[in-house]
Amino acid sequence: MTRKRRIWIVDDNPDYCNIIKRVLTENRPEWELVFFHDSRQVQSHLENNLTTGPDLLVMDLIMPEPNGLSMLNYIKQNPQLRTIPTIIVSESDSDTDATLCYQAGANSYIVKPGNLEEVRYFVDVTWQYWLNVAATPSHQRI
Repeated sequence: MTRKRRIWIVDDNPDYCNIIKRVLTENRPEWELVFFHDSRQVQSHLENNLTTGPDLLVMDLIMPEPNGLSMLNYIKQNPQLRTIPTIIVSESDSDTDATLCYQAGANSYIVKPGNLEEVRYFVDVTWQYWLNVAATPSHQRI
């Protein structure tokens, strides 16, 4: 039996988290969602559960400290974590923010979808790619 693909969502906006949860519950019940409402929670979880990390990490850029960029730097500088595909989502469409995230090792930078249909598209296209098309080392985690 194949285990569920594990997706961690790091976002301090409960409304956005609820939309993601709704879309995934309706369309992708085979994916396991874990929500974190700040970077400190996800950092603690990663430090204590290296073998059960996510297959995909979707993280908001603009959060209280440590913000998404700080957390991205932490993940991508850690040899045990750096292969986790990490998507940064943000309300910012700033080239500077996108550049900083890519320089820090983000696998994707996406302007946060604004409505339910855009969220569905984001999940279908982006997450589908990282979970079902791209071959990543995280797929080998047990």
